[in-house]
Amino acid sequence: MIHQVNSSFAGLAETRKNDVKQNTNGAFQQVLGKALGTTGAPSMQTPPAASLEEVPSTRCDFRCDPLPAIQNMTDELLDMLDLYSNQLEDPTASLKSLEPILNRIKTSAGKLLEQTEKTPDIDAELKEIATQSAMMANNEYVKFQRGDYL
Repeated sequence: MIHQVNSSFAGLAETRKNDVKQNTNGAFQQVLGKALGTTGAPSMQTPPAASLEEVPSTRCDFRCDPLPAIQNMTDELLDMLDLYSNQLEDPTASLKSLEPILNRIKTSAGKLLEQTEKTPDIDAELKEIATQSAMMANNEYVKFQRGDYL
């Protein structure tokens, strides 16, 4: 009995597949053509060249504010000077171990002075703090090179 049900199902499934193939043969294209307002096979047209051009972007006025950059540079320089002064107080630290830190301080101070001079519309107080910090760093470098800490 089970065998008969399976064979009748197989025949029904095969008939259904044939019906679907016959009904859908071109039916999708007909429905698509009606939806697009065309008849027959869809034409493969290439878009005009004008539609492939670059889309112009809108203007975005983004200005980089120099004040946070100068403020950050000043903070970093002051942090390095603080580290340097802590290591100067450490009796176990040698002058040779302080030299790389002092060289970074000198480089950072030079960049800070250069950035401060390049920025005309800087706050006067921030400019004063940045300049004094850089001058103090350069002064420490000269003292170290001169041998004041021997």
